[in-house]
Amino acid sequence: MRIIIEGPDGSGKSTLAGELKKRLDKPIFHSGGPVVDKEEMYDRIDMQLDKTNDYIIDRCTVFSEPVYGLILRGYSLLTHKKFENYVKKMVVDGIIVVYCKAKGKIEKGKTWKSKDHMREVEEQQRYIRSLYATIMYKTSSLGLTVMNWNWKQFGNKDEEEMAYRWLEWELK
Repeated sequence: MRIIIEGPDGSGKSTLAGELKKRLDKPIFHSGGPVVDKEEMYDRIDMQLDKTNDYIIDRCTVFSEPVYGLILRGYSLLTHKKFENYVKKMVVDGIIVVYCKAKGKIEKGKTWKSKDHMREVEEQQRYIRSLYATIMYKTSSLGLTVMNWNWKQFGNKDEEEMAYRWLEWELK
């Protein structure tokens, strides 16, 4: 089984991926930063969706490129038709998406992210979250299983632990 953890910067994807790695004994594949060109984008997508891999994907280019491409360069390198084709392939391959909803202001960025990138993301947070919500709605309407994960739902560590156990059970 392959699991994709997706969502905006600062939504807790890496935290969730680390916890699922421990619980499900699966390695994590980090997709890296924004793609530079179509060749890099398609190479990443092919690697991420390769059936021979069995890992947790911390952000998938199929979902992040339409959002961050639009924010960072004004357009996405991935066409709507290609997006739909990739999502349909994920349905056939049984991939599950866990959608991390943002939990507030972005406090930190990954070390590979430039200050310009992080400034753009911080300025566009509301728009990015709206784009992600649209992408995830479209994804589920195409038949792919999308599980929502919202860090705001937890009042304490016991509730968070129970939610981890539930997610672990759902994914096994």
